[in-house]
Amino acid sequence: MDAFLAQAASSLRSRLDLGEREEKIFLFSLRVLWTTVLSFAAVIISAAALGLLRETLWAFLAGGSLRTVSGGAHSETPGRCAIIGAVAYLSMGILARGLAAEPAWEVFLWFSAALWIGAILAVYRHAPAGTHQKPIIDPTRIRRLKRISLAVLAGWALFTWFSLTQPSGEGRMIYAAVSLGLAWQASTITPAGYRLGRILDNFVERLVKGSV
Repeated sequence: MDAFLAQAASSLRSRLDLGEREEKIFLFSLRVLWTTVLSFAAVIISAAALGLLRETLWAFLAGGSLRTVSGGAHSETPGRCAIIGAVAYLSMGILARGLAAEPAWEVFLWFSAALWIGAILAVYRHAPAGTHQKPIIDPTRIRRLKRISLAVLAGWALFTWFSLTQPSGEGRMIYAAVSLGLAWQASTITPAGYRLGRILDNFVERLVKGSV
């Protein structure tokens, strides 16, 4: 697939008479798009198979919406990114289901305040987080993406608060899943998150090759 994407970027460069820098930017964008599609498919299929579709989908939607503007750690290949994302969000789905029930709910409700505060601080200090393929250096763009990232957090906070006012227990699950998804994504833009991302990426690479 990577060879196909590289060929597509090269073909576009030839047709539009683009420079090498524009070709690299387009290739990076194609890889991000393919990674997103593959990750979404992996999460949805695995979650549906395990009966965790609702919980996992809420966590994925929350984390994914923040990721589009905040950036974050990436795996070296789309396949490994899909594996890591599927395992991470499935874990959040399992946790969200358990945390929404008594007696864990009362404890999590207090603990979640730390998750939200941590997410806000991470976004305020580190968003947007670029990569070595596509660094973000323009000050105006940095400020704009940081404001949008904080607005995404605020929007989810209002949504989850509204969900908790509903009489059904569905609101608890949504709140738990969204809180976990946002906290996970916010952690990936921190220096520690980048280090963890490299560790997980290397582990999955070795696992796939059968050396673990």
